Amino acid sequence: MPVNPRGAPCHCGSRGCWETEVGEDALLRNAGLQAVGGGRMALEAVFAAADRGDEGALAAISSVGNWLGVGLAGLVNIFNPSGIALGGLYARLYPYVRDRVARVIRERAMPAPRALVEVMPAALGPDSALLGAAELAFAPTIADPTMVPRRAVRQRRIVPVGTVVGRNTIVHDQGGETAAQRTA
Repeated sequence: MPVNPRGAPCHCGSRGCWETEVGEDALLRNAGLQAVGGGRMALEAVFAAADRGDEGALAAISSVGNWLGVGLAGLVNIFNPSGIALGGLYARLYPYVRDRVARVIRERAMPAPRALVEVMPAALGPDSALLGAAELAFAPTIADPTMVPRRAVRQRRIVPVGTVVGRNTIVHDQGGETAAQRTA
């Protein structure tokens, strides 16, 4: 979804797509950490720098927050949701950009949908997308547990001590416990 006509080139062939303006790479690029290679540690370094008042980190977060708001306003206009739960990076980012996102949604979303929407970080934390995917995978089983195929249970055969149970195998008593022993 294009949001910034002057934005970075996107792998889809367009320019300024939402992913290129609000994703992990955008935050790191804006913070001057493009060469680090990304990952959770690099993101936490940006947030730690912002907590210390680093102007570069705060500007990077602000830019991503602005484009996050632009994209969310577009989604509010299209889908008219009552709530938007931000997971992963966006849940971590949201406390820093809450006011900016709210302002952009007020400026860009239509009055009726924006009056109904609440934007919030996902309650399940950074793994909320993974947990949601797991719930979808298990939804049929949760809805109807009888649909789960029964696992074949191997029946144990009880035999008296001294019985030959297989070629060269005899059952004997071993200190109160029954055990099988190969005879050859």
